Amino acid sequence: MASHVWLPVALVLLPFVGALLAFAATAFSPGREKPVVLACAIAVFVLAARLLVAVSLGESIALHIPLPLALGLQLNADYLAAFMALVTALVMLPVLLFSWDFVPVERGRCEYFAVLNALCGALMGVIFSRNLAWIFFFMEIVSLCLWRLALLRRGERDMENANRMLAADAAGSLLFLLGTVIVYVDYGSPLLDSVKGEFVSVSAVLALVAALFAKAGLLPFSSRLEAAGAGMPATAGALACTLSGAVCGAYLFARIFCVPGRLGPAWEVAIIFSAGIGALVSSGAALIENNMRRALACLAAACSGMAFMGLATMTKAGVGGGLLCLLVYPLAGTGLFLCSDIAQQRAGGGDMARMGGMYGVLPFTAAAFAVCGAAVMGLPPFGGFFCQLLLFKGMAAFSNPVLFVIMTAAFVMQALVLPRVFYLVFLGADKTPQPPAPGREAVPTQLASLAFVAGVCLLAGLLVYYPAHYIEELCLQLGVTL
Repeated sequence: MASHVWLPVALVLLPFVGALLAFAATAFSPGREKPVVLACAIAVFVLAARLLVAVSLGESIALHIPLPLALGLQLNADYLAAFMALVTALVMLPVLLFSWDFVPVERGRCEYFAVLNALCGALMGVIFSRNLAWIFFFMEIVSLCLWRLALLRRGERDMENANRMLAADAAGSLLFLLGTVIVYVDYGSPLLDSVKGEFVSVSAVLALVAALFAKAGLLPFSSRLEAAGAGMPATAGALACTLSGAVCGAYLFARIFCVPGRLGPAWEVAIIFSAGIGALVSSGAALIENNMRRALACLAAACSGMAFMGLATMTKAGVGGGLLCLLVYPLAGTGLFLCSDIAQQRAGGGDMARMGGMYGVLPFTAAAFAVCGAAVMGLPPFGGFFCQLLLFKGMAAFSNPVLFVIMTAAFVMQALVLPRVFYLVFLGADKTPQPPAPGREAVPTQLASLAFVAGVCLLAGLLVYYPAHYIEELCLQLGVTL
């Protein structure tokens, strides 16, 4: 047994323990749950960083708890899992910091923080599990946590949006369950290690890919992100549209399918085409959307489509670009959602036609939005630039001009979304009510979270050698060498 085999177990269990401790702390004194969950989030980040170091040093970390019917819990930490675990812990930190004064006691602050912790633990379970049945189990916890976070305000419209998102998630879950059952029948086990070469059943590939598209909010499951972006709290919308979509969508696609020989050429073309069309449609929807947060949700779906396209090329550059997207897009997208909350609170709603000129009263928020937007758009020196460079290189190596044109069109439309949003919200004539007193742009913890996200987005580009080198090693582990 490896010396650090306890790390993935701790990363899965610690957030759930933190959720229970949050309730216990509140029972003694309301407000004490916040230091508890912050300490838990910091501990998760430290453990994820330690796991990344251990894996980078070549340590093999695996735990298997046998159960009847081949349903044993198998947790493995390789390059891919350690990378995604650190990204998840990194994104949860600014979300938690932004939430510090976000939820009043009377609206269930303790429950909110506990659910945030449980969501982190469930995402870690999805990341480390190698058994499709357990992945399904943890994905269901993710769906329930997001649904509960969406009900924070408990209004009638909030319940409608939360239930729409849950219904779309349920469709994806049923498809994933169907794919799991087919794999079980074909191989006698739902363990991913039991799949050798191509999948026996076409229906298994179809069901699993459709399920991952649904979790990422791509067509025809875009209602999930539309509901998540419509009226949900910014923190819940950010996690639903960016982080959970990345983990339960593109990451799982890389985990299940980015193995040489597991997808035939016809499947690769079909997946790239479908993801490209989804990205095009989502970018187009974001361009005509007048609700700020819904536009960002559509943009998140377009970014997921780009990641799927790169991963499905099965070229070293394409897969590397897709994996780098899993670092840049969840983090920068989360920053955009958090900025949108401050802007919408200031304007009294999310209709961009009623905003404008907010740069004068929200200068720090506007600057953070610009930095995160530049990262998503792929402007140098941000990490998104290297994502796009690798994705284009990978698609060129794939040697399909039609798919290359689709990717180019999707990138062009995607690049137009954020300048439009920035202009409508922060530039032009001020259409908002009387500005607040000086120094009240937002509470300090919210501004600190924006500074954290913007700083990491910038560092991800300036220090791109380190994640790029790690991703190169990751591609070698996956066997992608073209």
